[in-house]
Parts: sequence; structure tokens; C-alpha cells
Amino acid sequence: MKKICSALISVLKRTTAIVLDQLKDPKIALFLFTSTALLLFLPQSILTPLGIHAFIEGKRRLIGLIFFYSIKCFLAIAVFWVLVQVKRRIQSKRLAQNGRPALHDLTPGERKLLAGFVVQDTKIQYYDDRDDIIDRLISNNILFLTSHLSVAESKLNCIIHSWAWKELKKYPELLEPELSDHGKNTLPG
Repeated sequence: MKKICSALISVLKRTTAIVLDQLKDPKIALFLFTSTALLLFLPQSILTPLGIHAFIEGKRRLIGLIFFYSIKCFLAIAVFWVLVQVKRRIQSKRLAQNGRPALHDLTPGERKLLAGFVVQDTKIQYYDDRDDIIDRLISNNILFLTSHLSVAESKLNCIIHSWAWKELKKYPELLEPELSDHGKNTLPG
């Protein structure tokens, strides 16, 4: 008898853990919050014709418990999302603060390479080789590689950081005279 009880308790604990783990999904938490809120707070005049008023009165404590647990899960998810957004914003500002001096002090080769992004109005460029210019721009947090693996044989995917893209669009003079030269070489006619 003891073994049967301990086995049942073990199964109940595992089942409870699985159910509680599923409640951490935002969609499920929102569904439970909405449905239990409706069951708890809808007027009796709506619940009685549906035939669920007696059920709700008998299970009001359980429904309330699920309601508060779903609020807790939903709030935990919301707080986590806010913290992730704040962390991303702080990291982005740090990248900009660390890279801005380098963006204002570019070599002619770096200006020429970055002018390709602005002239082609793209945030991604493909290069055959990884050279010193690309390495400097990566180390200064102006560019980053999407992968260390090549796309097609020996092509590198270089993406310009959002802060650097905005800065170059706002102040294209940072790329002069290479921007003017690059534009002349790539425009037809």
C-alpha cells in the first residue's frame, strides 16, 4: 500500500510540474488569465443561461487560484521581456559610444568600404576576403560578421551595426570624398 501511495504521489508531482511548466508559455498564461477572469467576474445573468453557474460556484477557489497563478506567470513573462529590451538598449548604446570615435576618424580605405553600404542603401555586403580594413571595422563595433562560415565558397557576410548605419545616413560627410567617388563609379552614365 505504501508503494502504491508513493507511486501516485510521484506521478502527481510530475504531472503538476508539467502543467506548471506549460503555464509559463505566454499564450497559455494569457488564455488562462482571460478565461478565469471571465468565469470569476461575469455577471450571474450571463452564467446561469449557459448552465455553468453551479459549476463555477463549486470550483470558485480553484478558478481563483488559477487566475492568480496566471497573473503571476504573465507578469513574470512581461518583466523578463522588459529586462531583455533594457539590456539590448544598453548594449546598443555601449556599442555606439565605443564605436563613434572610430567612425569619426576613418581611414580612406574604411570610408570607401562603408560608402558601399550607403550608396547601395543596404546594411549587408558580401566580400571575397577578410582584410585589415574589415577587421578594424569589426573591432571598432562598426561592422559584424553574421557567421564565420562563408556563404558561397569564400564570401563574407558583413553587416553594419544599426547605430553606425543611422550615423552614416545622418552624417554622410563622414565618408567624403570616398562617398562622392564611390557614387560616380557605381552610377550609370
